[in-house]
Amino acid sequence: MPSTFVSGLIRLPAAERAALAIALWDSLSEAERDPEFGLTPEQAVELDRRWAEHLKAPPSAIPWDNVWRPRRVAVGTGVSYDTPVRRGGQGSRR
Repeated sequence: MPSTFVSGLIRLPAAERAALAIALWDSLSEAERDPEFGLTPEQAVELDRRWAEHLKAPPSAIPWDNVWRPRRVAVGTGVSYDTPVRRGGQGSRR
């Protein structure tokens, strides 16, 4: 269960929560980020492979917003919002 402090932060307006998240991320030094978010050798190889594939055919890339909207479940409703979204469609950030 989150602390009272964290519960208070969660109730902040979305813009303030986003600003706080960015400020917290920016407060981490490279030395603090690397051990927490470093890649395994296998992940690095896969990312290099995908990058090389993209460089061969850049138009084949599909923007994330066109692939899948982030999965969210409305609290207490059981409604899942994991529907594919096309640019300009429902949920588009356009």
